[in-house]
Amino acid sequence: SANKDYIASIDYINKLLRVFLFTAREHLYDVKLTDMIRPSGVCLVGDAVLITDMHRGTLSRYSLSSSRADLIWTCAELTYPSGVTTDESGFIHVAGLQSPYIYIISPEGE
Repeated sequence: SANKDYIASIDYINKLLRVFLFTAREHLYDVKLTDMIRPSGVCLVGDAVLITDMHRGTLSRYSLSSSRADLIWTCAELTYPSGVTTDESGFIHVAGLQSPYIYIISPEGE
């Protein structure tokens, strides 16, 4: 996923969020996602990143800077969340793998 400042990807095997500087395409840092079991979906929203964890059933929002990512909130009790995107109003849409649900979550995680 990319925005005007950053590119983010998930290394789900090593449970890492990998952050790159968009303009220079250079690697900035990795964040170990220790609280996640199977990170899967990733979506950049401004200076934040949304990450789903399929096995824990969570969606987490992290703030991004040039040197670190900090957890802002976690929304739980989702059924196998995998795909994540946002709409023009800032609401978050999460699709569940092997689930008929599309969750719509506020920008505040509610």
